[in-house]
Amino acid sequence: MSRSRTPHRLPKRPTAFSGAGGGWLRNVSAFVIGAICLGLIWSKLGGVDYASVRAALGTVSAGQWGLACLATAVSFWALGRYDAVAHRHFGTGISDGSAQAAGAVAIALSQSLGMGLLTSALARWRMLRLPAGKVLQVTAFVTFSFTAAWAIVTTFTTLFLGGPVPLWLSIVTMPVTALALAAMFFYPALRLRGRAISFPSLPAATSILAMTILDTFAAAAALWLVLPPELAIPYTTLLPVYLVALGAALLSGTPGGLGPFELTLLALLAPADPAMVLAGMVAFRLVYYALPAAVALVVLLRPPAWTRRARPTRDVPIPSELGRGLEPALAHQNGGMLVDHGTGVALSVSLPQTEVLLGDPASGPLPLRWLRDRARAGNRVPAAYKITSRHAATARRAGWHVVRIAEEALVRPADHDIASPVHRQLRRKLRKAEKTGLRIEHRPARHLPLDRMREVHKAWQEANGPERGFSMGRFCPEHLARQTVLLAWLDEELLAFASFHGCNSGLYLDLMRIRPGAPDGTMHALMQRGIEIAAEQGLPQVSLAAVPSRHPATGRFDAVLRRMIYGPSAGLTQFKAAFGPRWQPLYAAAPGRRAMVLALGDIAREIHRPAPLSMTAPHYDSAEVTDMPAQVEGMGAAAQHDVEDYEVAYKSAS
Repeated sequence: MSRSRTPHRLPKRPTAFSGAGGGWLRNVSAFVIGAICLGLIWSKLGGVDYASVRAALGTVSAGQWGLACLATAVSFWALGRYDAVAHRHFGTGISDGSAQAAGAVAIALSQSLGMGLLTSALARWRMLRLPAGKVLQVTAFVTFSFTAAWAIVTTFTTLFLGGPVPLWLSIVTMPVTALALAAMFFYPALRLRGRAISFPSLPAATSILAMTILDTFAAAAALWLVLPPELAIPYTTLLPVYLVALGAALLSGTPGGLGPFELTLLALLAPADPAMVLAGMVAFRLVYYALPAAVALVVLLRPPAWTRRARPTRDVPIPSELGRGLEPALAHQNGGMLVDHGTGVALSVSLPQTEVLLGDPASGPLPLRWLRDRARAGNRVPAAYKITSRHAATARRAGWHVVRIAEEALVRPADHDIASPVHRQLRRKLRKAEKTGLRIEHRPARHLPLDRMREVHKAWQEANGPERGFSMGRFCPEHLARQTVLLAWLDEELLAFASFHGCNSGLYLDLMRIRPGAPDGTMHALMQRGIEIAAEQGLPQVSLAAVPSRHPATGRFDAVLRRMIYGPSAGLTQFKAAFGPRWQPLYAAAPGRRAMVLALGDIAREIHRPAPLSMTAPHYDSAEVTDMPAQVEGMGAAAQHDVEDYEVAYKSAS
């Protein structure tokens, strides 16, 4: 894709880079620090014979220079990957290759010229011509994420290899790092002055940490390779010293870390021959600073045409006329998108750590490759949640880890005979409710007693705790207006209500809310009436939603995964079993065990701590969805199983 003909202009004043009123002070302080360090180096090297320095440089063989250049290339490849991660995080759409090239050029220039934030941002803007705001975001992301990763790598390296970092600091870094990662997981966004700042996902943080290791270890190898052979310093000795010197260079702010970097190396490598160390530092400056800067300048003279990442999908906001009674209706609450992935249609939800395919695809096969690509484009792990046996088998054949996590209770209205022996408990509950004078009413959406329903909902919350989210419906008048709603009255008091999604394949239970102290059998009466309505309308089935799987876990690992999402479920299972349902197993799938743990943990957090509910009217381009009604209308029962609410009116099941 060619660059825009109308480039975005950067602000005339670089205050966004340097900080209003404080940039000049940092530049002056960096100059002073550099001058002091150079003075100390001069005093330390005052007796050095510079002829011996030139002679030491001559002892570096062509093979050493070549290997050092190779190590430099590896380091800058890793440096460019920071930008690829940053562009995915901010959703710029820039391809990984273009982002990586721009990042490598920006860092090659900024590390030699100094004023890193400003020079690297200008280089990225020249390479990509993105809006100034996006350039600043990417630059700040790369700078601060690398600094944090460098601190972790340095302390852990010195802990295992020894070095100038105090042992207590290295040990303290371990729990601090673990707490930071946990905080990023449980609080993926920080609100500051009314704006949400999203932290990198754990996959992004892991990638940055891995690239930092590769980058710094390769850069240290480049330095080690150009040291004169007479020094004979082991790489494992040089590595922690280089990392500390790099930190001194970063903190100083001098161009290329000139002064603090050399002074730190000389101090930490003592009593090595200063002339030999100086020769190695000069060679390193040539191969790791001067050469990349020269290449970057050539590239900047004629930047290559950048490309956008190819979108493997088409996101289609779900219009209300297509969402009535269908599983996509929940996407109005959880931010999901109905996506045309090329071979069919699926419902995808983007969580902070995970890209989730929610339920079976509406049409077509299970799109595992598409799901991987979509997840990677957002620095997330892919996962499928609440898929049925057929699609779970597809995932298992592809090598994904599959866990049986739930079972959906399905009732066929045509075969539902309340007089059968299997419904003995149901008959007893219904008789109890009938004796109290309970009345079940089905009202049109425009006549719902929303104020009274809200009172029931609040009373339920006081008894059972906050409602859950993600794959579980939440109380929302706009959402209820698209559903079949049943009300349970005792005289003029509303005791409970239940709502169902409806479509040509059946009714699917969503909300169940009841006042504490309501007569025994109230919820049974509501469910029974829902089954009767489905029979009257000739619908093939009623879904009473899902319960945690009653099937024994295949191992301790899978058992732990189930407990991550579900609490006690005996009361919920007993309630639904009274209707004699057919139990349909549901599965979760992810590329591996670690991905499964992260995905289910992410889903569990979203279920138990959902974001504030915000219902908005959907907008869509009718030209994009001309083929969607037929595809959505054909969604069968398999695609509906995730429309549910586990929260029945019994506290043991909450």
